[in-house]
Order: sequence, then C-alpha cells, then structure tokens
Amino acid sequence: MRLQEVIHTCSNEKVAEAALISLGGAFAKIVAVAAARRDVQLGRLVAELARDFERHMGTCVWARAEQAMRGADQPVLVGLYVILAHGLLQENLRAVGAKRNPKAPASSLKAELMMA
Repeated sequence: MRLQEVIHTCSNEKVAEAALISLGGAFAKIVAVAAARRDVQLGRLVAELARDFERHMGTCVWARAEQAMRGADQPVLVGLYVILAHGLLQENLRAVGAKRNPKAPASSLKAELMMA
C-alpha cells in the first residue's frame, strides 16, 4: 500500500477515527488531547493532518514515510502514525516558535533546534 492511499482513505473523518483507534495506546491519547485542545472531533483532526501532509510535505519526508510502511505488518497504520506524528510535531514547533518570537518564521525555530 502506498502513502497516497493512506491519505486518501484517512481523509474520510470516520475512517480516520477508526484507524486512530486501531493504533491505540498512548499515541492515540496524544492525538485525542490535541483534538480536544483544538475543540474538533478526533476524526476531523486526523483527516486534516492527513490532508495537510499531502499538501505540504516535501519528497524527503514523503519517501521516509513510504519507507517506514514498506514491509510493515500493518502499513496503513504505520503510514498514519508517521503522518500524525509529523503533523503534531510541526504544530508544536509552530506554537513554540510563536511563543518565543511571534514575528520569527517557523524555519528559524527549526534551524535553532537543529543546532541544539
């Protein structure tokens, strides 16, 4: 299964929520907290993060996600995990950057974190 299929499938909010429930564990709780913080339904957040990943990820991140899926017992769940983890990380980096210096671009925070 290709990453594009995971994104297409998980763009449906009900499917996205069911897939996250299949992931389960602490990670699913982290995503649930993020949804509650945004005041959106769980499936909607997962679907939004999947669509954002499709629109904004570069080829390197995309290739790494597909590589993680290759040979996995449950490639859909692995792909979804990578998409959500990346999306939540990006969201948190933007939030931290806004708190540190609201006028600084997010790229400067990434560079700062890479140097640390």
